[in-house]
Amino acid sequence: MMRSYGWIVIGSILLGACGGAEDATNVEVSETSALSAQKMDPRDWVTGEYFVTGLMYFTENGQTDAMETEDIFAILPEGPSPRLKVAPLSFDLCGPPAVMVGPRSFLVLPGSCTASPEPGCSITMNYTLGWGSLDTNDVLSLALHAVLTGECGRGPVVIDVYSELSGPPVEDPAVSGPRAQADSTQTGTAALLQRVKAGGR
Repeated sequence: MMRSYGWIVIGSILLGACGGAEDATNVEVSETSALSAQKMDPRDWVTGEYFVTGLMYFTENGQTDAMETEDIFAILPEGPSPRLKVAPLSFDLCGPPAVMVGPRSFLVLPGSCTASPEPGCSITMNYTLGWGSLDTNDVLSLALHAVLTGECGRGPVVIDVYSELSGPPVEDPAVSGPRAQADSTQTGTAALLQRVKAGGR
């Protein structure tokens, strides 16, 4: 009887040891998963460069005109999560701030950028609002509203600008900048400069 009791005790010890090892493994896996979750930045879902095309709507003196445009926009982390920056390449990567509002969407916040695209001309984009999102194919949709002020020697110009843009990530290494070809299509800054040069109507 004592021998049977001894085997029961030994069996209990072995089972306890196996259970302890399993618990230790579970704890290790849980800690690893927790560390991975901490390292994952939600902004990683949207950050990158995108070749976008679309329309810019210019409203001046009560009249609205549309112009085709294309550019490369970089969506960049800016400060602590969930803050971003929406930066057009044609504006030397100056752009308004933004904040993540969903797993693949963000809200554009007010911001201002100034550039001198050619001697004697200066333009400032005062962004007021906007939004952006990525679909399941990683295509970016972007809408931006801003007030353009500029001066090219003919007096100051103030124009309301609304842009609707969309496009895929830049994946081709040969794509290093905007690729406007047709006369009717302008990169963002070129389109803005053209409007400022035209002056008030």
